[in-house]
Amino acid sequence: MPDVFVVTGGAGFIGSHIVERLLAEPTGASVRVFDDFSTGALTNLPFAAAAGPRLEVIRGDIRDLAALEQAATGASVIFHQAALRSVPLSVEDPLGTNDRNVTGNLNVLEAARRRQVRRVVYASSSSVYGAGLELPKREAQPPAPLSPYAVSKAVGEQYAGVWTRLYGVETLGLRYFQRLRPPARPRLGVRGGDPAVHPLGTAGRAARDRGPAGAPAHGGMRRQRAALARRHRQGQAGAGLHAARRLRRGLRRAVDFFR
Repeated sequence: MPDVFVVTGGAGFIGSHIVERLLAEPTGASVRVFDDFSTGALTNLPFAAAAGPRLEVIRGDIRDLAALEQAATGASVIFHQAALRSVPLSVEDPLGTNDRNVTGNLNVLEAARRRQVRRVVYASSSSVYGAGLELPKREAQPPAPLSPYAVSKAVGEQYAGVWTRLYGVETLGLRYFQRLRPPARPRLGVRGGDPAVHPLGTAGRAARDRGPAGAPAHGGMRRQRAALARRHRQGQAGAGLHAARRLRRGLRRAVDFFR
């Protein structure tokens, strides 16, 4: 029976590319997009009509555990991309950031546990490293978050580890660094804080067609920027999908070894 995948934030920037890659797999898998459309948009899913019944779009909030449980029913993997992705907004509204990024993340893990979803691949952030000058960054470096956003991502990693150890939910976090993409919405823009954090919000056509200073970007410049952004975002989406595949292959070999 083909797999069913859930992508929270699936109408957003990276999430929509994960959805597209999953639908392109020859296994005939089905995908459920779970998104509140606060920054995501249906225009990010231009392949929806061609996908037909294999793609289901659910308008929902990750703070609603019951809705998440319903979306996770029968799923094999959850790709968790939904979050409030802004350092400045997290400074202005730390409680709201905690509600979305910590409680929301916890709800995803708990929905996976209750509905027996075997794996959660979730978006973390390089902001958990803080402002340390040590390069290259390594996973073993102790977290040193400098903003409520960064703290929320570090806490999400800790919760994921606990859900793996206590409940057997396989979890894998991806610490995204900078994502190249068209200009961000002004309210999600970076204003200081963690320099490695770049928001993932969705930009409309008007924003895509304008340069960083608001001037129109024409001809070759616009095409080059669009091509670079497309390659980078597809690469990040592929990282999530590759991580799930790699984990699956490793577990299969381990099972075969101990069988």
